[in-house]
Amino acid sequence: MNRLSGSCNHFIGRLEPIVGWLQPFVERLERLIDRLHTFVGQLDMLSVFN
Repeated sequence: MNRLSGSCNHFIGRLEPIVGWLQPFVERLERLIDRLHTFVGQLDMLSVFN
């Protein structure tokens, strides 16, 4: 059991730099999705007026 948690910690340790490297991309993606949402919302508003 102890050996399992050790290898699990090792695995998480290997993943941490990858996650840290991906984080800016994820944040950029979230911002892009937010922009898309507002854009679609504006389009909906325009279609309501037309």
